[in-house]
Amino acid sequence: TEHARAMSWGGNEVDVVRAALPKVMDESGVTLNYVFIGDEEIWLANAQPTYVEGHRGLSLTYHTAIGHAVTYMIVPGGSVNLPERERVQIDRWRPIVRREGGFSLILWKQQGLLCALVSDLVSDDDLARLKQYYVKVRSSTEPVPTS
Repeated sequence: TEHARAMSWGGNEVDVVRAALPKVMDESGVTLNYVFIGDEEIWLANAQPTYVEGHRGLSLTYHTAIGHAVTYMIVPGGSVNLPERERVQIDRWRPIVRREGGFSLILWKQQGLLCALVSDLVSDDDLARLKQYYVKVRSSTEPVPTS
């Protein structure tokens, strides 16, 4: 649901999104020390505060060159445990990869935060592409909880 909401508010002006990030971070309780802005395959289209399961967080929406949207949600991870048996190796990380309700999800914890990359990229080829996007976003974005 949050992915669909984030997609509906997306724009395409990276400079506008960058300018909005400080306010979004302040409202969300999540600070981004650095953030993946994009490249020729995937680019940042929106940033907004979000609420997932009653937790305040941050959503970054990316648009892709093939016409899809990818939402990166960051919320407090607290006591959430991600099962080891569902993890898969992607580059140097071991997140959980799931397909649910017509969407693909990549879940991981970072700096005590629960992070999710969500998209309608669900075929095997699409999922391989989503894993590539995960590497780009994960290696170039550093979220931390606001003190």
